[in-house]
Amino acid sequence: MDQPSLLPEDSEFLRYLRGLAIFIIVFGHVGGFWFYRPYSGFLLVAVPIFFMISGAVSYPSYKRSKSVSFYLLKRSFSLLIPYYLLCLFSLIVYILEQKQMPTFSLEKLFMWLAIVPSRDIMPFPVGQIWFLYVLLVISILSPFYFYAYERCCYALFSFGLVAILMAAVQHFFDLAGILTLWKFHFFKPLVCSLFFISGFYLFFSSKSHKVLFLFGFFSLMASIFLFLKFRFNPDLSYHAHPPDLYYVLISFFFIFLVYVLRSFFLKVISSVKLFALILDFFYKHTFSIFLLHSFSIYFVERYLGLISGKDIFYGLKKLFFVLLITIILAVPFTRLSSFLRGIFLSRLKQVFEAKVVVRRPV
Repeated sequence: MDQPSLLPEDSEFLRYLRGLAIFIIVFGHVGGFWFYRPYSGFLLVAVPIFFMISGAVSYPSYKRSKSVSFYLLKRSFSLLIPYYLLCLFSLIVYILEQKQMPTFSLEKLFMWLAIVPSRDIMPFPVGQIWFLYVLLVISILSPFYFYAYERCCYALFSFGLVAILMAAVQHFFDLAGILTLWKFHFFKPLVCSLFFISGFYLFFSSKSHKVLFLFGFFSLMASIFLFLKFRFNPDLSYHAHPPDLYYVLISFFFIFLVYVLRSFFLKVISSVKLFALILDFFYKHTFSIFLLHSFSIYFVERYLGLISGKDIFYGLKKLFFVLLITIILAVPFTRLSSFLRGIFLSRLKQVFEAKVVVRRPV
C-alpha cells in the first residue's frame, strides 16, 4: 500500500496558508484583533486553521513513522525543543533585566517543563503558549483519530460530534472548568481536535468534498441562527477562550472557505512573487515567529515606547518594528531548533533501529 502524501498543489497551498496565518497572529497581537471590532475578531480563525494544517501534515508523518511511539516522540520533541529554547531565552532576558536569577521551586520548574510556565518569572508575556500545549495533547491523541479514520469513519465522526457537543454545553455550563486538573486543561484539546481531524480528512478522504460542503453550509446557517436567536456577541474574542459552539461553527466555516478557494489563493500568490517569498519565509520560520513575537511586542513597548491605542499609522509603525525584531531573532532561533531536532531524530532512529535488530530472529 502506497504511503499517503499531499498533492504538490495542496502542499504548496498549506505552506503559503501557514505563512499567512502566522502573519495574522502577529498582526492580531500587535493590535489587529481589536482595531475594528467586532469584525477584526474574525481574524482569530487563524488559530483553528493552524490546527487544520497540523492535521493535514501529521497524517503522512504518522504513516511514514516506524511505529506509533516513534511518531509520538518525534512530534512531541518537535514542539518541545523550540519551546525549551524559548524558556532559555526568557531566562536570559530575566537575568539581564533583573540582574539576578529568578527564584525557582520544583512546582515552577515542573510547570515550565509541562508547557504551563509560571507567569511571575516570565519577563515578557507568553500567552500564546497555550497553543503548543493544546497541539501537544492533540498530537498524543492523534493515533486514535488516525486509527478511527482508517478503520471506521463513523468512529472518527463520533470524535467530532463529541467536540461539537462539548462546545455547545460550554454556552450554558462551565464544562472547561470541570475538565481542568490543577494547571492542565483538557477542554480545549478535545474541542480543537475537530479542526485537526478536518485537516487530514479534507486532504486524504475521497468523500471529503461532500461532507465538507454539507458541514460548511450547516456551520454558516447554524452560526447565523445562534447569533439571531441568542443575541450572541459576534466578536470571536468573546467565544475563543474557552471555545464554544459559535466559535467552532464560525471557525469551521472559514476552514471550508479557504479550502474551497485554495486554487484561487494559489493563483493570487503566484502572481505576486514578492508576496510568495514573504509567505514562504514566514512558513519556514513559523514556530520561531510564533514563539518570539511576544518578546518583540514587549521590547518595542518597553524600550521604544510604541504602545497600541493610537491611529492606524502608529499601529503600522509598531507592527513594522515588531516584525523586524522578530525576523532578526527568528532565523538563528530556527537554525538552532533544527540543529537540535536533527540530533534528537538521528539518535531516536538509532534507538529504534537497534530495537528492530534485537527483535529480528537469528
